[in-house]
Amino acid sequence: LHLVLGAELAGLDVASPLPPDALALLRQALRAHLVVVLPDQDATPEAQLRFTRQLGGLQAHPVPALALSDSPEIVLE
Repeated sequence: LHLVLGAELAGLDVASPLPPDALALLRQALRAHLVVVLPDQDATPEAQLRFTRQLGGLQAHPVPALALSDSPEIVLE
């Protein structure tokens, strides 16, 4: 996909650790497109946190009311 902003990567499972080649592909897509959509995911908040920690450190949302109380790094819809 060649979009100005955003790309979609299908086939990755955020509930499992990514193999090095998939992690490299995800990092490359983030650098190129700034936003990456991973469709069809069914992951618990804990799995989401494990997944995103593979990419680096996390920060709590600056507005606590918008985040999960026990996982302030995850924003509610």
